[in-house]
Amino acid sequence: MRVSLLSVIAVLAAAVLPDRGATALRVAFVADTGIGNDNPGVWTDWQGNKQGYYKLNGVDCLDFAGEPCALYSRARDVLSAAKDNGAELIVHAGDMDYESAPRMWRYFVDETIRNQGMDFLAVKGNHDADGWDGVQNLWSGNPEGYAAQLRGTVPARADCRGSYGEDMVCDYGPVAFVLSSVGVEEAGEGSDTNRRHYEFLERALSGSDARWKVCVWHMNMEEMQVSYKGDSTGWGAYEICRKHGAFIVTGHAHTYSRTKQVARFGTKQWSHTKKDLRVSGNDDSRIHLHPGEEDATSTVAVVGFGGYKNEAMLRGGEHWAKVYSTSCLDGDPVCEQASDDEKFGALVCDFPDDPGSSETECWTVTTVRPGASNRQKRRSYRNPKDRFWLIAGEDPDAGEGRTANMYSTMLSGNQRSFDGSLDRSECFDVQPQDHECLLQKRWGKCDEWWLKNGGYCAKTCGRCVVLLEVKEYEDYIEEKDEEDETNEAEVPASKGVVADTPDESDYMNMDEVDFYTIAEDVLEGRG
Repeated sequence: MRVSLLSVIAVLAAAVLPDRGATALRVAFVADTGIGNDNPGVWTDWQGNKQGYYKLNGVDCLDFAGEPCALYSRARDVLSAAKDNGAELIVHAGDMDYESAPRMWRYFVDETIRNQGMDFLAVKGNHDADGWDGVQNLWSGNPEGYAAQLRGTVPARADCRGSYGEDMVCDYGPVAFVLSSVGVEEAGEGSDTNRRHYEFLERALSGSDARWKVCVWHMNMEEMQVSYKGDSTGWGAYEICRKHGAFIVTGHAHTYSRTKQVARFGTKQWSHTKKDLRVSGNDDSRIHLHPGEEDATSTVAVVGFGGYKNEAMLRGGEHWAKVYSTSCLDGDPVCEQASDDEKFGALVCDFPDDPGSSETECWTVTTVRPGASNRQKRRSYRNPKDRFWLIAGEDPDAGEGRTANMYSTMLSGNQRSFDGSLDRSECFDVQPQDHECLLQKRWGKCDEWWLKNGGYCAKTCGRCVVLLEVKEYEDYIEEKDEEDETNEAEVPASKGVVADTPDESDYMNMDEVDFYTIAEDVLEGRG
């Protein structure tokens, strides 16, 4: 019997991709991608002509200063993997090209996403905001800013309202995507700008009757990521989305991480939402999305491994269900170490349109080595680093949830916990062993995780706090409640290993305010 080539291809495709219902929307969530240049470098030939330009749609890629795009990225491979897995829509959670070049980014989106039959939506990240790299109207400029360049990419199938990438809601098939730049322009729940973002989140979610709701923004709270990022959005944003039963997707931290089912992020105290992180449920692979005032549940996925960097895990906690990082904390039970070839990726989710279907399947897709065969790709796609289901409806076992213990390695260098004084004028540089701080800044290394985590070059890299108005940072100035001590824990031991009894010196108190992180991540560098 003769077997046609098309029949073989159909069988292989069925083996690679998860089955999708006839009316499901397949979405790939990415963030912190870079512009896909995996071989940066321009040289001058013997005739004096520059060669080796990275091209986008046939155009030489130039950064904001007119120089050749020179930052490494495997975003092309990430998007190709998303397409291989059948993605129809790419949702980008901010920090796009890292070249501060909106027109180049539009070329990249057209070539790698829209011309490949996929749609595109995005939110503003801190690297996309006005003023980054000294570009005054980087986001808002018309026609050269990111917003103006990307408005023309709004999918025809989507009904979008609001300000692109800042306060925008898009109904696309069975999903309402609520996209916000909360925490990008200013930090903290007390910020007038963030309060407006909160109001938009509440209006957009309250006004939607979509079965599936997804909140997408770029920035984090320190304990909603596992790297070195600090508090930006305030807990209120997370609480609004939880109470509406929305799935929350963020970026900014250059790792992949996903929480367990969250029964509470914070508790409202006057105008401030204080951290009160509680997890619930008995199966960390089945997450219920349930709206309500008291019994709502949600989860958070951080997808900042989109092609630019995948950095070390520096903090953890019992609220995490999965972490995928190039370096795990010793003994962490949920972290998987990423190899160099497979360290970038996206989160793909199938949202069913059928009213009778209450489950959305989600899984990660990761890169393989450059030039890998289709067989190697299939092997990778069949073994996702994370796989879970979102369940529309109440979890009968949720209850009030249980407090999640947390742990961190962030105790080195210039880092200082809040001691009651707002004076941070005594800022200084700790010089790295290899090259001095001035050279590190000149080479664009100020955002490197090892430089930040080691406490190096705080002054040269602009990570010192100068507080002009205390009221803007009232979220961080809080007397510690003796009756609300956070139960901190050491890094949990692997199964079968007896953990040592923790000593107070082995961990930091997570309720203490870390002005070093706030300074580096919010006021100046926001890297």
